[in-house]
Amino acid sequence: MDSGELEIENQTPEIAVLINETGGSFKKTEDLTWNTIKSNCESDTKNILLWRGPPDEMSKIATQLIKQKIKRLVIGGGDGTISSVANKIAGTDVELGILPLGTLNHFAKDNGIPLVMDQAINLAINGNSKKVDVAKVNDEVFLNNSSIGLYPRITKVRNHKIEKLGMGKLFSLILAAWQIVSRMHLYKISINVDGKIENRKASFVFVGNNEYTFALWELGKRKSLTQGSLSIYLGNQSTRWALFALALRGLFNRLDQAKDFKSYKAESLTLNTKHRKQLLVSLDGEVKNLQTPLNYQIYPQHLRVVVPD
Repeated sequence: MDSGELEIENQTPEIAVLINETGGSFKKTEDLTWNTIKSNCESDTKNILLWRGPPDEMSKIATQLIKQKIKRLVIGGGDGTISSVANKIAGTDVELGILPLGTLNHFAKDNGIPLVMDQAINLAINGNSKKVDVAKVNDEVFLNNSSIGLYPRITKVRNHKIEKLGMGKLFSLILAAWQIVSRMHLYKISINVDGKIENRKASFVFVGNNEYTFALWELGKRKSLTQGSLSIYLGNQSTRWALFALALRGLFNRLDQAKDFKSYKAESLTLNTKHRKQLLVSLDGEVKNLQTPLNYQIYPQHLRVVVPD
């Protein structure tokens, strides 16, 4: 199906392969990647719908296919694209295949999805699925992590510098970090972790779907996506210089998890802030304004993902 078409035949395909053509790595090798995906789909004996286009139209097609009881959705894109579709199918029997076509592809890597496209498309079409955990905040699904404070504010400023000013990613990140840190303020938060309430001040809050080895902008791998827990990190920094030093150590992977953060493991977390009805929240790299309080919850084995055996 050509880009932009939204009509789907009455007969629901066995598998649908939907490609976000704005994905970071897809744009770099567009023709080669598309031809690889297309040839693999056409040579397979299964009834496969193949489509490419922008993310808004992808969302509409995915919703329609889910209503038509599609068995497997194969999504090509980055973490944000994958997460948006997972939001629709978590808790159902629809299987999620992944083609890592974003910039970082954290969820694909943590699930062992091959980054070579021939291998990835073959796995997505013919592989078996297993159940993995997902996390939610105020009913918004995230597959990797969510945060408030430093990271979403830096992400928003960095994206502006990249999109509007044409700056490089690393240079934009450093400038954005300095700009945000120079206007730093602490969050006065009340956190309820599995029923235990604490009042704290924090420069940022990071919540992961299962346990991370934490390195700020360069996240470590998760050993498991089936441990059934949230990993929660609060920044201990109380001054601008301490926070900027943290940012620099994060850029060069020199963070000390025990010294730089207060950490928790939990099944649920409620986060409230005084005098703030909304907070800027990062969800798998996408930034949204959400109403407070923020209610986080882990949902064990809530999503079927096609992974290597």
